[in-house]
Amino acid sequence: MFTFQDTPARSRILAGGLIAEVFELDLEVAPFDLTLLLQEHDSRLVATMEYKSDLFSDQTIERMLGHFETLLAGIVQNPEARLSELPLLSESERFAPLSFDVSGEEIFPTLLSGGTLVLRPPGLAVSVKDFHSFVVNEKLTALNLPTPYWSQWMDVIEQDKLELPRSVRLVIVGSDTVSREQLARWQRLAPAGVRWCNAYGTTEATITALVYEPAPAETPYSVPIGRPTLNTQVYILDRHRNPVPIGVPGEIHIGGEQVARGYLNRPDATAAHFVPDVFSQRPGARLNRTGDFGRWRADGNVEFLGRRDNQVKIRGFRIELGEVESALLRHPLVREAAVVPREDAAGEKRLVAYFVANDDSPQLVGKLLHFLKERLPPYMIPAMLVPLSAMPRLSSGKLDPHALPEPGATRPDLEEDFVPPSDSLEEKLAQVWRQVLGLENVGVNDNFFYLGGHSLLALRLFEEIERITGWNLPVLTLFQSPTIKHLADIIRRRQSSESRSSILPVQPSGSRPPPFLLHGAAGGMLWGYANLAKHLGDDQPVYAFNSQSRDGSGEFATIEEMPAQYVKELRTFQPQGPYYLGGYCFGGEVAFEMAQQLAATGQRVALLALFNAMPPNSSSEKISLAPLWIARFARNSWHWFRYYCQWTPDQRRTFTERKLRALKKRLGRLWSRNAAPKVEAEDQVDLALYSEDQRRLWDVHLRASATYHPRPYPGNVTVFRTRTHPFFSSFDPSFGWSEFARGGVTVKIIPGAHESILDEPHVRVAAAELNRCLELAQREGARHEDVPSPRATEIKMLLSSVLWVLEMTPAV
Repeated sequence: MFTFQDTPARSRILAGGLIAEVFELDLEVAPFDLTLLLQEHDSRLVATMEYKSDLFSDQTIERMLGHFETLLAGIVQNPEARLSELPLLSESERFAPLSFDVSGEEIFPTLLSGGTLVLRPPGLAVSVKDFHSFVVNEKLTALNLPTPYWSQWMDVIEQDKLELPRSVRLVIVGSDTVSREQLARWQRLAPAGVRWCNAYGTTEATITALVYEPAPAETPYSVPIGRPTLNTQVYILDRHRNPVPIGVPGEIHIGGEQVARGYLNRPDATAAHFVPDVFSQRPGARLNRTGDFGRWRADGNVEFLGRRDNQVKIRGFRIELGEVESALLRHPLVREAAVVPREDAAGEKRLVAYFVANDDSPQLVGKLLHFLKERLPPYMIPAMLVPLSAMPRLSSGKLDPHALPEPGATRPDLEEDFVPPSDSLEEKLAQVWRQVLGLENVGVNDNFFYLGGHSLLALRLFEEIERITGWNLPVLTLFQSPTIKHLADIIRRRQSSESRSSILPVQPSGSRPPPFLLHGAAGGMLWGYANLAKHLGDDQPVYAFNSQSRDGSGEFATIEEMPAQYVKELRTFQPQGPYYLGGYCFGGEVAFEMAQQLAATGQRVALLALFNAMPPNSSSEKISLAPLWIARFARNSWHWFRYYCQWTPDQRRTFTERKLRALKKRLGRLWSRNAAPKVEAEDQVDLALYSEDQRRLWDVHLRASATYHPRPYPGNVTVFRTRTHPFFSSFDPSFGWSEFARGGVTVKIIPGAHESILDEPHVRVAAAELNRCLELAQREGARHEDVPSPRATEIKMLLSSVLWVLEMTPAV
């Protein structure tokens, strides 16, 4: 049932059989906007729309109700649906840049559907692996991706043995053709229940006009672009603008309310691409001629067949081949030119330019690439330039495009002379370049983008570089240093002792003393620390320690070894205290041991903040069957049960299966007298979303934790903890730290669960509490610096006494 407040209309039936009832409610609401609220009530959805009726005329309200009804028809197709089942009522990511028309497709449907729009950080889209981690950490539910990027995402998932993030419910792809093999591959990777759509549209028709969503296990021989969206009319017409029968090719025309008025100040282009809609009864209705060929299939879907004219779409960009040819012909040494799209060995389309030169000028390909880069945008630069002695012709004298030769794998004749690799690192990089670019040889001074590289190939290049060398470099490095020589120099500098610091700037700006936060198990929680930092204020710098295994080095086997190295790096970064340390979970144990080692050298730790961290091998793990323990166990079980009920069915199933496997292993060890106790990360955490390297690091860190025995610490410990305890524990309010903190324990209760304490919205509470602790500790630190040491006070008192004696002694 849907309820409208303060409306002049009477009860009505809306789309989908939804009932709208009228009643008066004197409620103060925003006078400048409409408020829409969806709630579950008596197993049905209730929609409430609020506004002050005296601000609008009856006609305006009727018009608003009409828009509201249209919106509901798009959001709610089943009146019995639950809120959790509504499409897009959660996090959706804006992937396209604002200057690209697809950004409108991502922004407005998300907000109109009541969803949360997540803006990706600058530079994130250039790394597929970072994008995967971003989806996991932000718990995104809806993704809108270019088809080539979606394909590379599948590459990373398969190569790193990852799983599709469990939060994802909808993936939309577009901008390029989807093959049958790509769809079948996606269906193998994606679990049941994840919706996948292939979208098609034009800027002139407000982006999306057709959408194809396959049924479960449906893999058509040719992936269509779908059926028309709501309020959209699609026609496939012949050259006389008559509809063609099913299966017959024709040009795709789009009609409906979303068709644009035309091109600004370009009447000729408007007349060519916008024609009268003879099928509509609406005066002035027009159709958008897309220039794309397609045909109707018997199931009502449209199959895309290619472009009508000499325009192609590569990596989501529409390119007029004639523009590239014209730019080539402007070079004085080029007599003829032809540009065609071709597929490389990986099946991706790329531009290949063929040319006939006026003479045999050396290094002409390199000169032409330099010439084109000054006149064309990067996406229009051909991946390969192939010199020919003559263009292949038909008997009619026209160019025969089918006779153009394959580009081959020979290194192009660039302006740079060929320089071979000089050491093993350069040879490894050259091996990756040859593999990614499909070339037989590359020189260390060759420009990646002059060899046919582009942004998507750069993603693949850096994935392979990390796989072979172990170094995770930002992809933007390639745009600044696009040669093997430059990249090798960068890696060598990172390998030097000065650049191997584990300290990373999370928020480097600000004048206040910074806290240093320790990574969690497997080197994680940097995303959580970034969430924390942005709520601490612009004047509060924050730094974090990254696991040294992330830069290709081995990891320490014990917790005592790890802080020793981190203390050394911290003292190099900041020679003197006071220090402000913190860490989440495993990172809290490392931070505690760092504070121990700093205190042992006389350095002051002004704040030790532990986020949901517990000391291993302590009395907090002990179980008692006393009545008080049983009462605390029951209360803790209730908190856990409430949290468990908030999970999705897949999360509950995975958690239960993992716990049953762990229980089975423990029982097996009990029955086997010779089996030594073993700590395995998979018994404690779901490792499906992590790569093999990260899984090994989980095991290393958890085994280090199992063998760590904390010692008494002379200072105070501040514990930021959730209400829930581990299922079997002593239920000590201090999480067990009162046993070791001689200076006392301060406890801060943070809402949420163990995994979400630094996620929105709980991170706001954690940041506010941490800020108060930092301000207090920083004020005390400033006073402490002003107070002289006891030894200095004694010397000062002695000197004062001597001076007083001298003053009181009469002169002789």
